[in-house]
Amino acid sequence: MAGPTSYPSKRRAPRALAVSIVALASVLLASYAVYAAVRHARRSGQGSLSISGALRVPLRPGIHGDVDARLTNRYPFDVLVTDLALGISLDQRHRVVGCSATVDFAVRQLPRSAYPLLVPARSSRTLSALGVRKLPRLAMVDRPDRDQDPCRGTELTLHYRAVVHRAPSRSQGRARSR
Repeated sequence: MAGPTSYPSKRRAPRALAVSIVALASVLLASYAVYAAVRHARRSGQGSLSISGALRVPLRPGIHGDVDARLTNRYPFDVLVTDLALGISLDQRHRVVGCSATVDFAVRQLPRSAYPLLVPARSSRTLSALGVRKLPRLAMVDRPDRDQDPCRGTELTLHYRAVVHRAPSRSQGRARSR
């Protein structure tokens, strides 16, 4: 489910861009093991910001994995990311039999201290390359009081939402460098 991309209205300053980004990640859960293969939404036009990522460890109850998302700035100017949110959804087949995105899985977001993130014009950087030390995290919660067998084979979709602004030009100063 792709979210809308927001652009500044003509009444607002051209430097502020509010962009909602949805990147899709297919995550397969086999015998409580989740593997992420991330696809990201692309938008045609002069520029865009796309987000992709990968979960590199298999998930099962009690196990977590960091998501070192890659931000690709295709705009001809630097951008500041002032908010990045990771969400998940489950395939319908597993939701119906009792697997729950809110009960069986947990998402840790980036801390507020990580912002703003400066992504240079026409470049691609991972969160860790941008200096983020505490990456977003996806975990399968261990629920000893709950049968988690309905989660076997679940396909998760990762959703990203970002708020992006045009960075001040170099002559006006820059965001803190990471």
